[in-house]
Amino acid sequence: MSGKVFALSFRSRWFAAPGRRSFLPLRALLAMAVWAVFPLWAPGQNALVPSDTKMARALARAQEGRAEDEVKLGIALQLGQGITPDPSQAARWFLKAANQGDPAAQTDIAYLYLKGEGVPRNEGEAFKWLQRAAVEEYAPAQSGLSYLLLTGMGVKQDQRSGVIWMTRAARHGFEVAEVNLGMLYARGVGVPQDQGQALRWFHNAARRHFAPAEFMLGVAYETGNGVRQDFAVAAHWYRKAAKRGYPPAQNNLGALYGVGAGVHKHQEQAVRWYRLAAEQGHGSACANLARAYSTGTGVKLDDSSAYYWALLARDSQSEISGFSVPEFTQNIRSRISSDQAGRVEFQAEDWRRNNPLSQRSWYLVRMSTGHSYIAVLAAPVSSKPVSSK
Repeated sequence: MSGKVFALSFRSRWFAAPGRRSFLPLRALLAMAVWAVFPLWAPGQNALVPSDTKMARALARAQEGRAEDEVKLGIALQLGQGITPDPSQAARWFLKAANQGDPAAQTDIAYLYLKGEGVPRNEGEAFKWLQRAAVEEYAPAQSGLSYLLLTGMGVKQDQRSGVIWMTRAARHGFEVAEVNLGMLYARGVGVPQDQGQALRWFHNAARRHFAPAEFMLGVAYETGNGVRQDFAVAAHWYRKAAKRGYPPAQNNLGALYGVGAGVHKHQEQAVRWYRLAAEQGHGSACANLARAYSTGTGVKLDDSSAYYWALLARDSQSEISGFSVPEFTQNIRSRISSDQAGRVEFQAEDWRRNNPLSQRSWYLVRMSTGHSYIAVLAAPVSSKPVSSK
């Protein structure tokens, strides 16, 4: 495997810290990538709903200085849960709790500083707050601190220390860190390259039903990286993650159905899985749907639908039928009327406005701490061409 690792952990509020409470030649068929993941928000956390008695009490407790409720208010204000979003007020509540020593709040405010959301962007401040939470053995902060050290963001780059912090987070059973530590071993970043160790950490997280870990095991078996290449086993792991709603796995499972590798060839099933991923904004899946509609493969030929999905794939690195996405989009547009094109363009833009999480590659996955949103950043890995059987 090659490329850089990008790994952030962002809010796992209920994490218990100790001591405290032929795919590539087939162009767009597969998104052969390592995915960096970080939890964004666990729906199990109560949203701020002013008319709700329980949350009204939480508001009162926060105003009295209770850190846990200050964090709940920060989350509600950041994500607009029952209240108009206000990043600056979210940052204010996070800072109040962070200054009381709450490690989850310290982690939350660190990421606001990294993004410049509600506070001026300040990587040094982000590092300071993550470091405070990390020394308290708060795994999400340890994972985030590792990211800064690995990339040199807000601090001098130090891969060795980055690996140490990621390992500490992984040993707490934090799935995000386990997957990313696996990627460090797979790529030999800060540690000797060791596919066996990589697979060990992927399996650890997969045992807790963490979809990105299941996806990475699918990638390993599909590419034969560290294991004997076995498309049936790859399909098994992709299916597990796909059923949890993880778009990269849904797309890759669709690709296996498209060429009949490890599963019986079934174009309609391929389209089904592509659609599930594409509807969450997965770029390669959008490209695959565009190709399917443009050729009538597994679905009725429909140039307007092909144009729609090609527009949504425009930010991906995929190719469609041998063309870049912009080239394919232009070609397919020439096959429909100007009125049709205008309607499709309006629909695509409307989808983008109403699906901001998808545009930022945020997907809902299951963690041992509850369901969480994760952000997915693509980084290329080597792969072996797969021929249709």
